Amino acid sequence: MIPDATWTTAEVLVRGIDPDDEDYVALALHLKCPLWTGDKKLIKGLQAKGFKQVLSTEQVRSMLREK
Repeated sequence: MIPDATWTTAEVLVRGIDPDDEDYVALALHLKCPLWTGDKKLIKGLQAKGFKQVLSTEQVRSMLREK
């Protein structure tokens, strides 16, 4: 159900970081939602490639405390 173009974008984003995360990145792109992960290497790598819609566990906890 996820378009091929989205898979290609996810593949490019995770290249050099962790190809095992391609599915999660593709799903986040497809759903147009942030990716929540505790993987600091993935967070830094994605942000370096311009993917800003990634949240760390610490950020999610902070958001929940604010409510």
